[in-house]
Amino acid sequence: MTADSYPPKSRNRFSSSEQEHDNARLLLQVLDRHSVLHDQLGHFSEVQRGSAMHGDDKATYPLPTSSYVRYLLMASADNLAALRSMTISAETANNLDLTLHPFAPYTLLRNAFESAGTALWIIAPARRRDRVLRTAKLEYADANMSKAALLSLGSTDPETYERRIRLVEDMVRPYPEIAWKEVTSYGVTGLLREIGEFPSLAYIRPLVKWQICSGMAHGKRWAGLLLSDMEEVGQPAASGDGTFLLSGSYKHLLLLTHNAVALQEEAIRLLLQRCTSHHKAPLPTFDQVWLNPSALKDFGELRLRP
Repeated sequence: MTADSYPPKSRNRFSSSEQEHDNARLLLQVLDRHSVLHDQLGHFSEVQRGSAMHGDDKATYPLPTSSYVRYLLMASADNLAALRSMTISAETANNLDLTLHPFAPYTLLRNAFESAGTALWIIAPARRRDRVLRTAKLEYADANMSKAALLSLGSTDPETYERRIRLVEDMVRPYPEIAWKEVTSYGVTGLLREIGEFPSLAYIRPLVKWQICSGMAHGKRWAGLLLSDMEEVGQPAASGDGTFLLSGSYKHLLLLTHNAVALQEEAIRLLLQRCTSHHKAPLPTFDQVWLNPSALKDFGELRLRP
């Protein structure tokens, strides 16, 4: 029985072993594709003179935009690399033993969505003024989170905090039209919603996918019901309530992993463009073919079965 051929009154929701085998195979392809991106991140050339990023870095010195963007992309890449290590429990020349954790992978994916999405959001605007503003927003938020962390540990470093705030002020000073309240307003929800409006990312819906992964990371029942396979055990009570066995789903893990890797690839493409000497040149392409977004267009959305 396949996941789409339940008896009319069935409340089960699970894929056949054949389907899950195919989903696991595709998941490994996506994660292997990510390994290529992970390696490429370690071989970025320096920001070229005359490029858009070169100007951005000068405008945000000594807190260059490129350094923060690369830091975020390395964080995203590391979480996806950890997902691959978590999934492959043993590897030999001719065989892979896989482990499917029902909750833990989505904590890693949540961080991958957030880090790659933030990197893309910083460098997406066409105007330098907006890219500088977004760098300032992140630096201001980071300074305040650092201050709060120190206070919670019973420590303070007011000199460092005040210096960082002065550097943020210096970033936006050349743009008198930027109000300080613009610098101090920052939120992950808003930036993921904003990049989700890009035509190239419409199918990913970064905010929704990040929220779903967040639900799993925080142990929310609604997220567990959404992302798990369910098999009813025993007969339902007279009230209609039943007992279900929940288990992990390669199908849902594949969909979200594919989306996270695609988001990271978009961010890397744009970063490479911003770092080239001719910033209006076509986006660079990668030398390997991987799962095209259209390959999963009919994969289905995550939804609760009534």
